[in-house]
Amino acid sequence: MKSYNRFIFLFSVGCFLSGVLLCGCATTFTFAPGGKKYDNGYVVKRNDVIVPEFTVDKLGKAPADLNVAKARFKRRKKTIIHFYQEMGYFGSTITEDAGLFLSAFTVPVRTPIEGVKYNKYKNDPAYRAKIGAQDLEEGKKEQEKLKAIEDKMHEYIEKDIALENSKNKEESK
Repeated sequence: MKSYNRFIFLFSVGCFLSGVLLCGCATTFTFAPGGKKYDNGYVVKRNDVIVPEFTVDKLGKAPADLNVAKARFKRRKKTIIHFYQEMGYFGSTITEDAGLFLSAFTVPVRTPIEGVKYNKYKNDPAYRAKIGAQDLEEGKKEQEKLKAIEDKMHEYIEKDIALENSKNKEESK
């Protein structure tokens, strides 16, 4: 009887922790008019935030036809999500939540270390300059990385539009 109660307890705790980690992980995609910025064409919203790359053309105009927008979204969804994940935007909520949960246990170890670093940064001008230079260099590298990923994404969109145009020409013949 004791092992049965232990199993029920552990199962309940496991279900609770799974629920905490998994809640809010469902991503919703909706189509909506983009307004004047996108020539009143249809854009896709991911969790109520417009992600224009799912539907726009190489000039930044969204399609006026909902069926065209749906077709573009269907073709581009996985690739555009991949580009955004490379840029650090569409992170996995499960891993982020788990990391936040586990980081709470590391606070007693990290706090004194961060305190020493802060004190050194505050009182040592040479160290402050060194950290500032490192931050600038990291910022430049990050900007270059983001620019390269954005360029790849725009190249992909141009290729997708060219493919769409060639299919439309074949269908019109």
